[in-house]
Amino acid sequence: RVRSDSNSIIGIIYTVIQQPVIALSAFAVALVTLLSAYPDFPFIALWAVGAMPMYVAATTPFARRLRRRAQAASAAGTAFTSNIEEGMDNMLAVQSLGANETERERFRKDSAESFKRIRFSTLALGLVETLGEASMLLLELFFFVYLAGHVIAGDLSVGDFSVVLTYVV
Repeated sequence: RVRSDSNSIIGIIYTVIQQPVIALSAFAVALVTLLSAYPDFPFIALWAVGAMPMYVAATTPFARRLRRRAQAASAAGTAFTSNIEEGMDNMLAVQSLGANETERERFRKDSAESFKRIRFSTLALGLVETLGEASMLLLELFFFVYLAGHVIAGDLSVGDFSVVLTYVV
C-alpha cells in the first residue's frame, strides 16, 4: 500500500496541479501568438479556443464512470493484498489445519477479480482517451482543410500554414 499510494500521490499532484497549469500556459501562449501574428484571421484564434472545450465535452461524460472503475480496481487490489498478508501471517495455522486448498482458491479468486477490475479500468480509460483524441483529430482535419483553402487562395503562405497548424495542434 505504501509503495502504491506514494506513486498515486505523485500522479495526483501531476494531474491536478502541474498538468492543468502547463496546458493552460501553453494554450494562452499559443492564443496570444495566433492573435498577434494573424489579426486578419480571427477564426484561427477562435478555432484554437474552441478546440479545448470540444475535447472536454467529448470526454467529461465518462469521468464519473472512469472514477468508479478506478475505485473498484483499487478496492480489488487492496482486498488481494490483504488476502496475501493474511495468508502469510497465518501460514502455520493454515498448514496445520490442512486448509491449503481453501486458501489457494481464495487467493485465485481475489487475484482474478483484481486483475479483471484493473484490466477493465485500463481498457475504459484507453477508450475514453481514444475518443478524445479522435475528436481532436477530426477537428484538426477540418482546420487543415480550412487553412489549405487559405493557402490555395494566397491569403496564407505555406510557412504560415505550418506555424498555425502546429500551434493549433
